[in-house]
Amino acid sequence: MANAINDNISYTYEGVKLLNPLFFEPVEDVPNPFDIFRFVPTKYKTQIHLPRAVRKIVQTASGCGRPAGTKNFDLNSKEIVVDETRADMDQCYDTFNQNIFVESLQAGTEIDNLSETEIARMVLRQFAEGWRSDLWRLSWFGDKAGASADYTVTDGFFKRFFAAITGTTIGYSLDMSTDATIEDVSGDLVADGAIVALRKIYENGAKTLRAIPKAQQKFMVTCTVHDNLMTTYENLGTDSGLARVEDGSDSLKFRGIDVVIAPEWDLHLADGDNEFNASVGKNAIVHTAPKTNLVYASDTTESSLRVRYSDDDDELMKVTGKIKIGTQVIEDSLVSFAY
Repeated sequence: MANAINDNISYTYEGVKLLNPLFFEPVEDVPNPFDIFRFVPTKYKTQIHLPRAVRKIVQTASGCGRPAGTKNFDLNSKEIVVDETRADMDQCYDTFNQNIFVESLQAGTEIDNLSETEIARMVLRQFAEGWRSDLWRLSWFGDKAGASADYTVTDGFFKRFFAAITGTTIGYSLDMSTDATIEDVSGDLVADGAIVALRKIYENGAKTLRAIPKAQQKFMVTCTVHDNLMTTYENLGTDSGLARVEDGSDSLKFRGIDVVIAPEWDLHLADGDNEFNASVGKNAIVHTAPKTNLVYASDTTESSLRVRYSDDDDELMKVTGKIKIGTQVIEDSLVSFAY
């Protein structure tokens, strides 16, 4: 059994010291995937059906009868598969017998019951933060064929984007490392590199993506791309650029479409265990309509956490999370991907 909390408290406990407030490590605010993507409830597999467009069906009329070669159209399908996941944390009360948190423990035979204690609140809060962060990380960077067990839980959207590049079904892809007007040899964006990349993926992307209302489209980007674009806008010397310097507004648009930071992309792309650490590098842009085109599948929309504050078998507080998750892209052509 490994405790959820590693006790790194360095002082010698000699009585009551400051217990509240607790100063938690800052983390990025990760959104709920159900709010960002198109949710499809799935317990095992779901088939989605995709009637293809039909064109050039209008012909010159030639009297009675039907002309030869009546037109038809394709009906394709894609499969959504969810993978079973779980997360577990245990905590023993005696970790804190020699420091301030012993003050919050119950007494007698209830000493191992951590309910209503600061210890339990810490474990639950940090578990919930880590749970949400991991589901977000796996939705983008999961790769069941990868080398690290931290990423082989399910296949995420980046895996699907690269498969679409290989299959030539993606709307547009751009390897930014091949363009010296975007990235330098170290993989860093050059001055105005972000706006060059955005122009290319917007102008070369599918025209059907442009046809989607701009309010539904997003440029989802790393912080590096967002900061580079912000600097470009600030350097224009326009009223809007100067206002950004003064008020620090992070709200950016490109050709009427929101440019939004995808939380923790930079963090996870810097992780050497991430299969996309090398292939993507430091900078990434995804242009699509995520709420309609990117599917996040699960067997539940709830947090699915179970808490036992004291287990009669081993006197441990136990937290368990279980959820099935999976991803799919409905139309590869409605994705432009720069990496």
